Amino acid sequence: MKKQFLIVLLALLIGGYFAKAYPVNKNQIAAAKKETAAVVVQSSSDISYSDYENLDRKFCGLKTKAEIQKLKLNGESDKYSIKNYHDFPQYAGYYVPKNLVDLVDKIDIDNDKKAETIVYYSCRGCNAPSRNMDIIKDGRVIFSAKGGNMSIKQIKGEVGFVLSTISATLSRQEGYTKVTFKLNEYNEYNPVSQEDVRY
Repeated sequence: MKKQFLIVLLALLIGGYFAKAYPVNKNQIAAAKKETAAVVVQSSSDISYSDYENLDRKFCGLKTKAEIQKLKLNGESDKYSIKNYHDFPQYAGYYVPKNLVDLVDKIDIDNDKKAETIVYYSCRGCNAPSRNMDIIKDGRVIFSAKGGNMSIKQIKGEVGFVLSTISATLSRQEGYTKVTFKLNEYNEYNPVSQEDVRY
C-alpha cells in the first residue's frame, strides 16, 4: 500500500514538473483545433437548421424604467432586469423580465448603406448565451433565430448574412454551424447553404 502511494506521488511530481517546464499554450490548442476542423457543407436541400423565422412585427412592448424597477423576483427587487436595463437602456425594456439582452450590434445585412439592429438575448438561466437573436429594421422585427452562442456577419456586397450557432446536432465542444441566409423574391431571408464545422 505504501509502495503504491509512493508511485502515485512520484507520478504527480513528474507530471507537475513537465507542466511547469512545458506549459500549455491555449492559443496553440485553439489554432490546432482550427487546423484539424472538418467542414461539412450541405446543399440547400439538405439544410438541417430550422430555428429561424421571417417576421414583419412592430418592435413594441417597451417597459419603462419605473416599470422595471417595480419588477419582483422571489419577492425581492429584480436586480437582473434593472442591471440589464442599465446596460441596454434602448432595448432591455422590450425583453425583460423573461429574457436578458446579451449584446446589441449594428450590421448592414441588406446592402442599403443603413445598418440593421441585431439584438442577442437569452432566457434567464440559459447556460450558453446568446440563445436568441432578432434583426430589427425601421422599428420592426424582420427576422428571429434560436440556437446557442449565436453571432451574425454580413456578406459584403450581397443582401444576406451568415449566422453562426451551436445547433441541436453539435455541442460547444464539437464545433458550430454556419448558415448562409439570402433574401428571396418574397422579401424573406432563407438558408442557401449550411456548414457544420467540427473540431
